[in-house]
Amino acid sequence: MVEGAHEPALVFARGRGFEPAPAEGESASPTKPDKAPGSHFLLEGSAGFGLAGASGVTWGGMLGAGGRLPGSPLRLYFVGELAESTGERERTIGGTTELVQYEAMDASLGLRGYVPVYGRLRFFADALLGRTLSTTPADGEFARTSAWTTLFALAAGLQLRVVDEVSCGARGRVAFGGDGEGFSGSASDQRWSLGATLTAHF
Repeated sequence: MVEGAHEPALVFARGRGFEPAPAEGESASPTKPDKAPGSHFLLEGSAGFGLAGASGVTWGGMLGAGGRLPGSPLRLYFVGELAESTGERERTIGGTTELVQYEAMDASLGLRGYVPVYGRLRFFADALLGRTLSTTPADGEFARTSAWTTLFALAAGLQLRVVDEVSCGARGRVAFGGDGEGFSGSASDQRWSLGATLTAHF
């Protein structure tokens, strides 16, 4: 053996005998299964942009409580979300139609489920039910209009567990709800959005 050559150290693992230890500078494989301890709460922030029906920016926050279902890889959380988006719509009052800016604030409750995909990468899906407050600012001829409507939202995405306590990912969301008073369009308006997420697990 050449003098100065390094050999992998041997580490004794209970029940498995001696095993080679990682060489100096060698880190754990990124494909290592997610062994993070089960968390019971999550706190998430998101920000992104509208794809359809919400052409401006979107942002929001979510708080959840839950955990892993016994005997299953599925993690299920009861969640509450507050989200806001901006966009443009046609407004018709007194025979006059114009394109106006509006804001939609969603308040909803629902469920989120997590399923492992590969290593520390996980797929999640949300189903939420709540209410939306749509508001159009006042201008020269039209007064400010606000209306509450029923909301049903679906979302899905991927998250990478960077460390046991923090995940980052991407989330697509679609919100279904009736138009507010003073807005024209379908009774089943849709707002599609895409955003980035940062989630704390504790």
